[in-house]
Amino acid sequence: MKVFAVFRESQSGIVKVWAASWRAHGWTPQLLAEWEVEDFGSARRAAKARGGGLLVDVCVINFAYPDRRRPTRRLARVGRSGWLTAPLVRFPPGTTEQTIRDCGRALP
Repeated sequence: MKVFAVFRESQSGIVKVWAASWRAHGWTPQLLAEWEVEDFGSARRAAKARGGGLLVDVCVINFAYPDRRRPTRRLARVGRSGWLTAPLVRFPPGTTEQTIRDCGRALP
């Protein structure tokens, strides 16, 4: 199953770790260009034009969420209750790849 995120230059430093985290759990990561979002009117529509899939922010790192046809909400914010065991973790904007790698959770 595909997972999409909108590529923003300001987040380019974490794209590699984002993609690797999703790929390691059976997903096919796809980045949407900002012009695609503008052309289609929304990120959801741009993803649908490419065959559809799960739409997340590039700050959402997959630590243990397998490729499933019906995604469930298992998202925690870093530093909040349950984030150390949550399969999906949202890091704050401006997070660097090194911050994610140093968070204490294993990455691929």
